[in-house]
Amino acid sequence: MAKIKSILFAAGILLLIGAAACLYLGLRGLAGVRPAAAYVDQGVHTFVPSAVYPVQVENHATGRDKRNHPTRTVYMVAYRATDGSGYTYRSAAGAAEQTARQIVAAGEPVTRRVLSVPQDGVSVTVEADQTAQSYVAGQRKTYGAMAGASLAYLLIWAAVHVGVAYRRRRQGRHSKRTGE
Repeated sequence: MAKIKSILFAAGILLLIGAAACLYLGLRGLAGVRPAAAYVDQGVHTFVPSAVYPVQVENHATGRDKRNHPTRTVYMVAYRATDGSGYTYRSAAGAAEQTARQIVAAGEPVTRRVLSVPQDGVSVTVEADQTAQSYVAGQRKTYGAMAGASLAYLLIWAAVHVGVAYRRRRQGRHSKRTGE
């Protein structure tokens, strides 16, 4: 029983640290979401795959595989706008280079909406049916859920620990009064 309690305590502490980190990242993400009015809709553009290139990303495996291979290669497919506007779009094709090359060889066009932020000089491509409002709402929903779930876990963790401490304190007082 003591071993199970120590494992649960360690797991709770790890979850506590993870929840605090997720809360921080969620709040930071919420703070970084631009208002929908900051985006200028550049319209829907057609993109065609033009190149494949490898990108090194962190390996999310665990144990020995993570130690031996801290990064892994993912192949990205670069798309370019067919109208000569200069807009580009990237999409991860997975770990198989052959799959990415097949996407480029097929040359199937993709339609995406381009939203730009002129004052920052950046542009974002989203699904063709999205608007700036729906894109911002999606970002807020994602970061809000991340922060909310983390905050809920932290509050539950604190309530449980306060409740346990209160119960132990009451039991201690009770045993002192009864002389046990």
